[in-house]
Amino acid sequence: LWEERQNALRVASCTPAAARRGITAGMTVSEARARLPDIQVEPLDPAGEHADRLALARHLGRFSDRVELLDDGADLSLELTDLALGSGADRL
Repeated sequence: LWEERQNALRVASCTPAAARRGITAGMTVSEARARLPDIQVEPLDPAGEHADRLALARHLGRFSDRVELLDDGADLSLELTDLALGSGADRL
């Protein structure tokens, strides 16, 4: 994923496979393409990411009554201390 930062298109995050091939967050998309010519890049969608985090928080609310979006919604906090899933606990 890329975002415009410091007057350049920069890698915001990448897959583990791309990271193993030398792609890092913060490098320009041009640098990433030079290292990995077949790289596929897409723009970061902050509104979509936030909507996904909200959906995840709602889903996790089924397992804990202590789910919070922190700061600007970029971080999620989940309390699992007293989690009781019965026979499904081993699958979590």
